[in-house]
Amino acid sequence: MKRLYFILLVLFTSLQMIGQTNDVFIFLSEAGGPPVPLNGATVNLTGPNGYDETLITGNPIGDVFEMVPYGNYNYVISKDCYVNTSGTVMVDENGGMGISLFETLALITEANVFVLTSNHPIIGSWIDGHVNLNDGVNNYDYDVTEFDNIIANVAFGTYNYTFTQAGGCYPDITGTLVVDCGAIDPMSGNVVLTIVDEGTAITEANVFVLTSNHPIIGSWIDGHVNLNDGVNNYDYDVTEFDNIIANVAFGTYNYTFTQAGGCYPDITGTLVVDCGAIDPMSGNVVLTIVDEGTAINEANVFVLTSNHPIIGSWIDGHVNLNDGVNNYDYDVTEFDNIIANVAFGTYNYTFTQAGGCYPDITGTLVVDCGAIDPMSGNVVLTIVDEGTAITEANVFVLTSNHPIIGSWIDGHVNLNDGVNNYDYDVTEFDN
Repeated sequence: MKRLYFILLVLFTSLQMIGQTNDVFIFLSEAGGPPVPLNGATVNLTGPNGYDETLITGNPIGDVFEMVPYGNYNYVISKDCYVNTSGTVMVDENGGMGISLFETLALITEANVFVLTSNHPIIGSWIDGHVNLNDGVNNYDYDVTEFDNIIANVAFGTYNYTFTQAGGCYPDITGTLVVDCGAIDPMSGNVVLTIVDEGTAITEANVFVLTSNHPIIGSWIDGHVNLNDGVNNYDYDVTEFDNIIANVAFGTYNYTFTQAGGCYPDITGTLVVDCGAIDPMSGNVVLTIVDEGTAINEANVFVLTSNHPIIGSWIDGHVNLNDGVNNYDYDVTEFDNIIANVAFGTYNYTFTQAGGCYPDITGTLVVDCGAIDPMSGNVVLTIVDEGTAITEANVFVLTSNHPIIGSWIDGHVNLNDGVNNYDYDVTEFDN
């Protein structure tokens, strides 16, 4: 190859016309590559008196600018997928030999990535956001705006990209981007990453209910969750393996967690469900309930002695509760009718009405978790039928100084109160 170029150089030199010109021979190869001609490169040579000539390397008989007038010239060499190079060359007599220009072009290994987030770059609106590019080796993070949207010097590779829109709450846009020589836009010199569909704004999220103080080794608590923001209401029974409430609309919720099994106080609080609350790792909003409280083993007993709590009359009286272990005595009135802290159990109750003469009302009352009224938090003991007032009684006539061993006296008894009159003959066995 060198011999061929030498022969050509001598040939052109010998044929050169008499005058102040010389031939410029171009010897171009790839940097770091084998010493062979690099074809297809564009060489532009400019100089005095408006000299401006261009050639494409790869001529079988050699790459040469013929009869170039003496002077100092600038040259630019370019080829797709290579780094442009430039320099100067002096054209003179050179001892009757042609001018030899040796250059190398380096392969391009990176490119700028232009992030296009408008469906029309001139009249369309641009979307600001964050871009991540990762090919397993290289990672690039960049916040792009309409006027700052070029990620510079991205190494060649096949990248997974993620675009996260700024403002509002939108799903990430993901995909694959090849950055290589073939992907470079010849007009701009950039690789273009086009994101024109930002998706639909997110207005809801899944809520992950965490009821363990350690998701891997801790125990999980089953129970019921209620979420309510005044507009939306969600009820869900959660277990260790089924604890995601799906598609909860954005809002600020009051939550109530009621533990299954045993008897525990409800756990309440506030949960914000919005874009900022979404965990980036799981994509869920996390509702953490790791303190289920202490088991309840007692309750207040509300004694209801009116057939209508608002407009009905209330009956005062005395209540006794006894389950064989615990005993409670309480005088109840309309405004003081709660027996506090009654231990769980099954009680025999007795209600004795105050005033007048009424028969005792008795029955059985279960005090446990299931008996607690969810609205009031009390167990309700209802006594709305106080019975009929007693207006009479039996009279036992005792005519012995000792009912067991003493002698009894038979006789006649008359009772009279001015209205009622009773006559009765009494004996030991009929008195």
